[in-house]
Amino acid sequence: MTKKQFTEQLAEQLRGLLADDGCQIRYDVFMKNNDVARYGIIVQREGETISPTIYIENYYDDYIQMKRTMSEIAEQILSVLCQVREHAGQYDSFAMDFEACQDKIIYRLISTEKNKKVLQGIPHIPFLNMSITFAVVCNLSPDGLESIRINNELMEKWEVSLKKLYQLARENTPRIFPVKIDLLENLIASYLGLKEEFLPASKEESLAEKNSPLIATNESGIQGATVLLYENLIQNLAEKYNSNLYILPSSIHEIIVIPGNDDKNLSDLTAMVEDINKKHVSREEILADTAFYYDREEKKFVY
Repeated sequence: MTKKQFTEQLAEQLRGLLADDGCQIRYDVFMKNNDVARYGIIVQREGETISPTIYIENYYDDYIQMKRTMSEIAEQILSVLCQVREHAGQYDSFAMDFEACQDKIIYRLISTEKNKKVLQGIPHIPFLNMSITFAVVCNLSPDGLESIRINNELMEKWEVSLKKLYQLARENTPRIFPVKIDLLENLIASYLGLKEEFLPASKEESLAEKNSPLIATNESGIQGATVLLYENLIQNLAEKYNSNLYILPSSIHEIIVIPGNDDKNLSDLTAMVEDINKKHVSREEILADTAFYYDREEKKFVY
C-alpha cells in the first residue's frame, strides 16, 4: 500500500468515526523544510479556530510493519484530536491581523538550494547560501513551538513590505528566543551522561577565553541556528576570541563556532559538514552543506 492510499483509507475511516461530530476530513501534501513532502489529514470542525493537521508518516510505518491496524490508528488519532481540542481554547482570541501579529514576527534560516519549491510561495531574503524566512509565533512553551509560516498571500493581505518584516523579526527574534552559548565539550559530556561545567549565555566572555569550540543556539533549542543573524553576535565572539571564526551549521537548531585565523581548513570543514549531514542529520533539519569563515576585520562571511 502506498502512502497516498493509506492516507485516503485512513481519512475515510475517520469520516465514519466522526460522522456525527460535524467534522470535515480531508488530506493534503505539505511541503516542509528542505522540500520534504509530508502527507497530513486535516480535521475541520465548524466554529472552531484551529483545524488540526495530523501527519501520517509514523502511523504509516506502524501499519506497514504490522504494528497496528488501520482501526487502531484511527482510534489513536481520535485520542490525539481530543487533546488538541483541549489545547485549542487558548487560540479563541488569536487574530492573524497585522497589528496583533507584528510583535510575534520572527525570522528563520533555511537552505536555499534545498527549498526551491517552498521559497516560491513565501517572502524571503538571501543570506550566504541560505534564505531568511518569516513566521508568527502562536505559542512557545516547554512542550515546543507553535508557529505559522508567513507566505506571500498573508504578506499581501497585510500590505507590508519585506523590509518591514525583516525589521520586526530582527527586533522580535532575539527577544523571544534569547541566545544560549556553551562549550561544545559540555554538550558532548551531557550526551554521554558525564558531569558538565555548564556556563550560561551571560558568560560569553568566559567561554571564549577558553579558546575552545562553542555551540550557539537559543534558549528553546528550536531553530537556534538563527542566532547567526543576531546583531553583532558573531562579531562580538570574534573579538572575545581575538580571532576569525569558522561557523559549522550542525543543523537548523544550532551552529558550532571555532576560532581560526585563516581559511585554509574551510574546504575540509565543509566536507565534514556535508558528510555529517548525510549520515547523522535528518533531511528536514539540514541547514547547509557548507562551513563558513568569518573575517572579523572585514566583518564578512565566506564559504
